[in-house]
Amino acid sequence: MQIRVVDFELVTKHFSTYQDGVEKIEQSKKEFIEKVEPYRREMQNILVAAQSGLIVDSMTQKQRTEKFQHMQKEIVELDKVFKGEVQRMRDELTKVTYKELEDYIVNFSKDKDFDCVIGKLEIVYCKEEFDITNQILELLKEKGVYREYVEEEEEEN
Repeated sequence: MQIRVVDFELVTKHFSTYQDGVEKIEQSKKEFIEKVEPYRREMQNILVAAQSGLIVDSMTQKQRTEKFQHMQKEIVELDKVFKGEVQRMRDELTKVTYKELEDYIVNFSKDKDFDCVIGKLEIVYCKEEFDITNQILELLKEKGVYREYVEEEEEEN
């Protein structure tokens, strides 16, 4: 029986479909931040005005408080919707990525007459000669769907 292993996580990171999906999710995050930025600025202005020491009548103070609370509720709702959308996008990306990579790996394995390919994460020990990860990465390069994976650096505040 011909059994091989593949580091599916590593292959996924170098798969263009996956990287395109991650970029799309990151773009959605940026758009969300841009969408809530006016709320954040206005809420900050309300807080600064409240802490400024200026004496305002109770009606003005009540209006500011109500406006702040209303904006806070809107942001919470926007955040909830956004998080649901990001989760949906991640789930869809996982499904699409897995299916496309599965097709490449199955076809490669049939061509090489392998009986079984197992994910490397499930393996306790395996001789290096049975690991086909680099061969799959080369296949992705040949098919034009390989992209170098670059670790994201932590943004400094």
